Amino acid sequence: MKKLAFILAALIGLGLSANAQQGDERVTIGGVVWLTKAEYLTKIHNFEKDKTELKYLGNKPAVVVFTPTAKWCGPCNLFQKTIGELAAEYVGKVLFYMVETDFSYSDDKKNGIAEVYGLGNSVPVSLLIPLGETPSTIVGNKSKDIFRNAIDEHLLKTPKADNSSEPVGIKQAQGDEGVTIGGVTWATRNVGAVSPEDYGDYYTWEEAQRACPKGWRLPTKEELESLLNAWNDVETINSNDGIEFGSGFNTVFLPFGGEQYNNKIGDKNFAGYYWGSTQFNQYPDAAYCIDMYDMDGDVSFRSKDSRFSVRCVKK
Repeated sequence: MKKLAFILAALIGLGLSANAQQGDERVTIGGVVWLTKAEYLTKIHNFEKDKTELKYLGNKPAVVVFTPTAKWCGPCNLFQKTIGELAAEYVGKVLFYMVETDFSYSDDKKNGIAEVYGLGNSVPVSLLIPLGETPSTIVGNKSKDIFRNAIDEHLLKTPKADNSSEPVGIKQAQGDEGVTIGGVTWATRNVGAVSPEDYGDYYTWEEAQRACPKGWRLPTKEELESLLNAWNDVETINSNDGIEFGSGFNTVFLPFGGEQYNNKIGDKNFAGYYWGSTQFNQYPDAAYCIDMYDMDGDVSFRSKDSRFSVRCVKK
C-alpha cells in the first residue's frame, strides 16, 4: 500500500481545542484515550518545541484521531465506535488516542495545530505513527478493513498473505468459483459481503480498482452490459430486494445496496450501483457503472468519487 503523505496539504484551517476536557482522560470503547493539549504535547509530539518534524514521544505505534465531538459532525461521532472496536483488536500492540478538534472555535481557543500539521476541515483525520518512521494519514470515516490493512502494513509491518486482499464472501479455497453468465464468471457475493444478499462494502472508483481478491477483477463496461442483458427478475432474499441475473442454475443475485454518501446509505433496498473498470473518456473524473432499479437498469457513468458496491469477475 502506498504510504500516505504526512503533511495534509489539502486540509487547512482546523483548530484543536485547548480547553477540551482539561485534566480528564476520557476513555471510549476498547480503551481509546482522549488527550488534552497538555497530554498530547507529552505523549505524542511537542510541536511547540519542534514545529518542523514530528518526533514521536511514545514507545508503541499509535493511531491519533483528530475529530470534533460536536453533534454537527455525524460521521465523526460514528467513527468513534469504529476506532474503539479497532483499539480492542490491537490491545497491547497499538495505542489509540483521540484529540478533540473544532475549526469553529474562536482564535483564542485554538492552539496552533492547524499551522503545524496543515490540517483542514475534512474530519475526522487519523494520524498513523510507526516507531522510527514517517507517519501516514487517513482522512474521513473509513471502514475497519481499510484501517486494519494500514495498521498491519504501516505500523506493525505484518507480512501480507497471498489472499490478504480477499474480501469476505469470495473464498476461493472453499470452492466458490462463481457463476458463468454469457461467458463471464461472476462472483456470487459483493466485496465485503458474507452472503449473496448482503450489501458488502462501498468504494470510490479508485478504491474499487484494488477491491477484488487475487484472481478476480472489476468487470468492463461491455461485461456490465452483458450482465444486464441476462436480467431475469426482481427477487427478495432475507428482506433484501435485488435483481437475479442469468437462468436455471446459473444465476447471481445483486442486491439493491444503494450508495454511501456522507457515511449514510441512500437508496438502500431501492436501487443498486456497481462499479465497472472502464473510464468515461469524455469526462476523466467519471467511470461506468450499473444503475439498476426494480423495473429498469442501465450502464451509465458517474463521478469516480461516488461510493458504490463492487461485484468482481474472474480474470
